[in-house]
Amino acid sequence: LYVTRIWTIFEQWKAAQAGIPVRVIMPPEAHKSMLEQIEKGKEGIEQILEPIRKISSAKAKATVEADRERINDAIKNSNANHKVVDLKVKMALTRWVGSAVSAHMNGLIADRTDETVYKDTDRKIL
Repeated sequence: LYVTRIWTIFEQWKAAQAGIPVRVIMPPEAHKSMLEQIEKGKEGIEQILEPIRKISSAKAKATVEADRERINDAIKNSNANHKVVDLKVKMALTRWVGSAVSAHMNGLIADRTDETVYKDTDRKIL
């Protein structure tokens, strides 16, 4: 996750403020690595959460220094501060991790479900 970049943090904060759910798009190799961590259980999930815990909008970097200054000014001029921004982003990304874990678990269940169990029933698999 690119959580050391001020633009990423700022955009995530604005999405959280607007109530827009976070969806992270990852390269296939990074996605595979995340799924491997999930399959390790608590230890793996801790590894996924570690960079989220370290989010710091005050220490985040930008390629263009003027961008970093403008974003910091926008944070200071809002009704929030860096700690509030960081917490909102951490919470949003943690929800996303939770949804990724849930989606992976649902996939595992679907892969291992014997569909013949449902053959003679009126129920549908959701």
